[in-house]
Amino acid sequence: MIAITNDMNRAYQMAHRIGMVVDRKLILTGSPEETRHHADPRVRQFVAGSLDGPLTALS
Repeated sequence: MIAITNDMNRAYQMAHRIGMVVDRKLILTGSPEETRHHADPRVRQFVAGSLDGPLTALS
């Protein structure tokens, strides 16, 4: 089964593996625990729900 959500709490409950699409590319972030501590700053910003970071930086 594949599910798409922006609700990280729900993703952590449902998923064994998590991925994130950024700039038309899929970043496979791993298990919920691996996703919570992922090295990519874009993933960390999204997981934290932060308004400041590389996903919202001006180009």
